[in-house]
Amino acid sequence: MIYVLMNATFHLSRSSLFFIRTLPFQYPEILVSIAFFKLNTGLILFELVLIVTIPALKLLGLSILLVTAVFVSLHLVFLVWFQGLELVYSIFNNLFKNKTKYATQILDSCWFVFAMVYFFNIRFRIDNWVAAQKISLLSMILLVTLVASLLAIIIILSRLKCPKEIIGHMQSNFVRPLPLRFRAKVSTLPLMAVSRFKLTWYYGIIVLVMCIFSLCYSGWRSMPQTMLFILPFVAVIWSLYADSLLKIRRLFNLYRIYPHVELAFILASLSLLLMPTLVIGLLTGNSWRPYLFGVGLSLAALILGFLFPKSQGNINETISSILTLIIAALLSILVNINSALLPVIFILVILAYYLIYKEEEPTI
Repeated sequence: MIYVLMNATFHLSRSSLFFIRTLPFQYPEILVSIAFFKLNTGLILFELVLIVTIPALKLLGLSILLVTAVFVSLHLVFLVWFQGLELVYSIFNNLFKNKTKYATQILDSCWFVFAMVYFFNIRFRIDNWVAAQKISLLSMILLVTLVASLLAIIIILSRLKCPKEIIGHMQSNFVRPLPLRFRAKVSTLPLMAVSRFKLTWYYGIIVLVMCIFSLCYSGWRSMPQTMLFILPFVAVIWSLYADSLLKIRRLFNLYRIYPHVELAFILASLSLLLMPTLVIGLLTGNSWRPYLFGVGLSLAALILGFLFPKSQGNINETISSILTLIIAALLSILVNINSALLPVIFILVILAYYLIYKEEEPTI
């Protein structure tokens, strides 16, 4: 999933591609630099995932040698998967040079479906198989480390023989969800702004697919708990809001769309989108904490969208995604503390209002 996220958010525009080709470096050196950048960014995301999941691994009671072996093996497995996927995408790009866009989308979809099947089904079988083995945990981890090291060497050498081409993209990020005759109101502006992006619809499809997989493999009883974990992360679509209205925001004062009015409708819209989280949380006995987590994450994504608009830089979206994950990890820690999210949300609301006010402030 980390690689799919990186592959979806990191791409070069035609102007960036032209600039890269004018640099006084050889083509293989540029390829290696891009590969290292993607790997390092993916590694940062992986470290954030580890920070969130380490408490569930219960490593504190283990020996230093075993913890070190687990740490090394996890990173080697990540390296193997990341570079292995890079190799697969490189092969497909070389085979389908004229249809690289469609080949990449098909591969992304396949890996996403595989990740869902693994999350809801395969991982439980692997856990049961590992638990049934009679060899020690340290021996098993060392075996995984050895195999992962050999695979990493083979994959890296194979990648040198089959480098991935630098591909530029020139495509629209928007869709037209409503007919041209539809007249937008201020109250519907936030939802229309985020629904213009293709990524919003991709997120919706992802959530729908995860709901279907959860229903198929977990049943009706376990599905609400799974959805309670997934639904708050729909909040990341608010990172697209600022970019959607970037070119017309200076005209808001002429239309009497004031910052406090805009922020009020943004809060109402994100509350509406998170309403299923609130309902499921109340029905499952988790109260309103997941809902507050979603509100805080929505406001954080909104703020990062203003600070790092996607259209203003090639890596802004990647930076925004990384910071959103960091904030999500921090907010997840506060979920278990009573009323700890309320002051954080209050501060985020103030920051959001300040950014909206500064964006609409007329320039001299």
